[in-house]
Amino acid sequence: MKTTLITVALALGLAGSLAAGPLLRDWKGLKPGEDVGTWADKAGSQVSVSESAGPEAGQAALAMDATVVEWCGVWAAPSSAGMGSAAGVRFQARSDAPAVLSVLLTDKAKVQVEHRVRLDGSGWQAFELPLASFSKTEWQDPAAPKDGVFSPGQLATLGFSPAAAGACRVLVGPLSLVAGKAKLKDGRMAPDVVQDFVGLDAASYGSFADDKGSRMRMDLKAGAPDSPGLAAALDFDLKKDGWCGEWLRTGEDWKGQDWGGAKALLVEAWCAEPVQLQVAFNDANQVAYVADAGTVTAGAWTALKVPLKAFSLNLYYQPPKAKKGAALDLSRVDSLNLSPGTPGKHLVWVRKVSLER
Repeated sequence: MKTTLITVALALGLAGSLAAGPLLRDWKGLKPGEDVGTWADKAGSQVSVSESAGPEAGQAALAMDATVVEWCGVWAAPSSAGMGSAAGVRFQARSDAPAVLSVLLTDKAKVQVEHRVRLDGSGWQAFELPLASFSKTEWQDPAAPKDGVFSPGQLATLGFSPAAAGACRVLVGPLSLVAGKAKLKDGRMAPDVVQDFVGLDAASYGSFADDKGSRMRMDLKAGAPDSPGLAAALDFDLKKDGWCGEWLRTGEDWKGQDWGGAKALLVEAWCAEPVQLQVAFNDANQVAYVADAGTVTAGAWTALKVPLKAFSLNLYYQPPKAKKGAALDLSRVDSLNLSPGTPGKHLVWVRKVSLER
């Protein structure tokens, strides 16, 4: 990720003027352009930073309002020149809608590391990030050593960057250091969750349909029966002998998921009428597989269980890049298709897709 960061000299000068201790950064009395600032691409991204009310009485928060086209973010000087022997950082944050936020740490040598947290848009959330959970960003400052290793004792700047395109407002409370052992708490999906639809950006799902008039539309919204939070609403009209469906990304990025060793795929769905669903995916060889998931019980949440051994080659479609004849390879699955098998107009809610091991 390409960023523009505060110079080392400015960062060190500001760090020395702020109180040292377990508090890594307080947000009271922000000085935009001095101890906090912004960066953005030239493609139209916009971001502003201000001070707002914090998660606890008497606390202040950093407020970031952003419209992301490619990349943008906020940098801030820490309250101390380094993190000493701290095991990690702890803070609270909130957003006005589900969002993924990259938390950036940059040392004096300009080596930058990050860890992403996921906000569900429901209110203040507590996060704890062990230093071991941070990894080097894809983009590194050209001035950073090629094989440089991040040095927490030489922390120069903090950074916060929205990870998806679109508008968002994110508030970050005071950051404190964690002594002893830090326990990862980042709000992200559990390892065996394929998709829970929290923070899934619009570029990561889409509809497909025949030319007979069938249609499909998926919206991520609240309002699913007996289910708090967001869920996927699949609104479709399947014509007789037609087809339609929705493809969606697995996991939180396009790196794909390793389904090796999984026994079954679980789809939690609800519909007012009994509706049959079908699931499909492409394996690591880009070979398409498909299976019937079963029928959603009318008016009740149904956990449809599809054994992985039930999937077979899709006889009606194979991608151009499919390695024909290759054995099933579940080491990388990056997308999943959900398709109805019951004709007519229906609304199906799906709140989670996961693996059973």
